[in-house]
Amino acid sequence: MKKYLLVFATMMLVAVGLFAAGYNLDIAKIPDGTYIGEKKAQYDHTYRVNVVIKAGKITSIKLENKAPSAPAKRKLELAFTKMVKKNMIDVDAETSATWKELVYNALKDNLKK
Repeated sequence: MKKYLLVFATMMLVAVGLFAAGYNLDIAKIPDGTYIGEKKAQYDHTYRVNVVIKAGKITSIKLENKAPSAPAKRKLELAFTKMVKKNMIDVDAETSATWKELVYNALKDNLKK
């Protein structure tokens, strides 16, 4: 039984690590510019965001269209503030995958080779 628990725990750690690593981008390698990302969310709502990169830093993240609700707007504004402050997408476990993926979608194809 202990062997099965150890195997299960190891598999879970690997899965969490792979999931968390998915939103890590080297922001310093993204050229200066404004990037647009989209993410389709629940109830057929599509979020669209502008992400501004300057001198290897995220300088602003703005929602281009209207959030579907006031609670969603507060959550995304908090997430975007954290991302700008920490200069990274995957800021914490509390930040919704929707907001992370939205910003990631804007930046993922723009890394300097």
